[in-house]
Amino acid sequence: MKAIQVRHTGGPEVLESVDVECPVPAAKQALVRLEAVGVNFIDVYHRTGLYKLQLPFIPGSEGAGLIRRGWRKTACSSRGRASSPTRRRTTN
Repeated sequence: MKAIQVRHTGGPEVLESVDVECPVPAAKQALVRLEAVGVNFIDVYHRTGLYKLQLPFIPGSEGAGLIRRGWRKTACSSRGRASSPTRRRTTN
């Protein structure tokens, strides 16, 4: 899948478009195909290194889309929409 990744801190030029393996959801997690995402100041703080995260990381913690796999698919709204998990996933 496509993702924007930060391998080292800095300005907007450190944002890289990369191909990463599609994650497999663990128990009580869901894989969501994002259709809308939000970017906030916290993402800028992480990218610049003001707030530290383990590198590399994929910025962003807000979004909505369709559940593709995972926990309690039928418990979501009738349209199958769910907000994406706020837990950050890092890639190696």
